[in-house]
Amino acid sequence: MLFRSEGEAFYNGPVYNFVGLTSTPNYRYTMDVGHTLQAMPELYLTLQYEFIDSMADDYSATYEPIGSVGDWTQVNLRAVYSVPQVDGLNVSLTVRNAEKNDPPLDSSGEFSHPAHAGDVQEKRKVRR
Repeated sequence: MLFRSEGEAFYNGPVYNFVGLTSTPNYRYTMDVGHTLQAMPELYLTLQYEFIDSMADDYSATYEPIGSVGDWTQVNLRAVYSVPQVDGLNVSLTVRNAEKNDPPLDSSGEFSHPAHAGDVQEKRKVRR
């Protein structure tokens, strides 16, 4: 659990605890389980469970939380192949969010929160 993550709100500005605000959840963890196949020792497979706790959707000028984005879990799969002919060369393939779960919606009915988006920062409206 992350109790405090303090920093300046802006250069030489006041210091705030950002835990629970946007992109800083109280809990965020991953658990990995991996296995090397006996028949193919060059291949290492992992299964990863990732959890991101709920947090504020936005915050006010005084850094009070506004709205919320729910918690989220995802399962990732990864395979790493060590090429035996080339010393030190590994090739990996990762499938993030193998279950294809949508991230939780924010207060405006969108899902694009930085903590859930990975590398994608594009907002997508969801109509339900």
